[in-house]
Amino acid sequence: MSFPEYIRDRSITEAKRLDSGKLLKSHVLTIVAAKFFKDYETADASRKISQAFVGNPQFNGAVEIDSVLDALINSCTEKDEIVKIYIDLKDEVLSSSSGEAQPVGEVEEPVSFEEAFAELDTLVGLASVKERLKKVFAMHQTNQKRIEKGLEPVEVTHHLVFTGSPGTGKTTVARIVAKLYKSIGVLPKGHLVETGRQDLVGPYIGQTAIQVKKKVDEAMGGVLFIDEAYTLTHYKASASNDFGSEAIATLLKEMEDHRGEFAVIAAGYTKEMGEFVLANPGLKSRFSTVIEFPDYSAAELLTVFKALCAKNNIRLPKEVEKIVLDHLGSTKTDGDAGNARYVRSLFENMFGNLALRATSGGGKIGTSAIESFKLEDFPDEKTIKNEISQPFGFVPIP
Repeated sequence: MSFPEYIRDRSITEAKRLDSGKLLKSHVLTIVAAKFFKDYETADASRKISQAFVGNPQFNGAVEIDSVLDALINSCTEKDEIVKIYIDLKDEVLSSSSGEAQPVGEVEEPVSFEEAFAELDTLVGLASVKERLKKVFAMHQTNQKRIEKGLEPVEVTHHLVFTGSPGTGKTTVARIVAKLYKSIGVLPKGHLVETGRQDLVGPYIGQTAIQVKKKVDEAMGGVLFIDEAYTLTHYKASASNDFGSEAIATLLKEMEDHRGEFAVIAAGYTKEMGEFVLANPGLKSRFSTVIEFPDYSAAELLTVFKALCAKNNIRLPKEVEKIVLDHLGSTKTDGDAGNARYVRSLFENMFGNLALRATSGGGKIGTSAIESFKLEDFPDEKTIKNEISQPFGFVPIP
């Protein structure tokens, strides 16, 4: 595909996406800035200008291109011409809107790669995850340097698969990955949009594609995190009333049409996510990087428990620490039991017992009663079974 054909095709897709009856210079600038120059700040700004034309009443799926704009696109035969047109378009499109009131959004704080990675390093355990991500981001950083030097970047996917049991830190790490992508300039924003089957699959024909595009729009410039993504293919329903496959097809098209403009992280159980990726050839080609999140050891879970105590200014005497560690070492806390979520549930239950103990006298609550755990705060076996040892997240579908 030639440069003009590529620019025209992608620009029309952008116009259709925003429901615009005419191809605008802002549509073209969005594509040229993002695809050829990795200038996501300009692409984001020009897309906001395009959004003013959303809902054109004349739009019926066929985007109109005026002769002047078509001639402009046709002149993009070489990279030098693309550079000139990019500079001219950027000046014309952005300056023409400079006097207009701009929407006020949240002010995005600058993100430091070192700070974001330090946040990753402070997480308990996950040594293998951290090593894989170091390699992934080393490749992205190398590509950014190649672009600066005028070299073609080696294609590296932004999309990732996180596999493992609930409570192993997948969502937490995904938030950090979004910050890392922004910090090195791979994506313009450091935000994460969390979603799942319930947000992506509609109950009726025609609704699923709309819902998927809505979530992609929210994630544009950042990361779309699909939790329990395998439910899009594993859901037990008749083929006539399940639109999970339509959600996947729409998502794949969005990933292709907006390549490099947002990232998708799909997460879920190891076995089920393996089947999910193999369920569609397009998924396998786009999700080539799979990162396994191991279950926590008893010692790592104790570290999580101690961190919760420190964060909430509650002392953990040695004798209480020992009973917690012994419990974590002799009880199933991995898999469906929840890993770090199990620890949080245990902590909250013990705090509840501490609160009951502190208020049982009916009088004034003393400071000493609320600032330290005691052995009596540890739950009994019945409480552990009924209130703490419950499955977290979706149970894998057999």
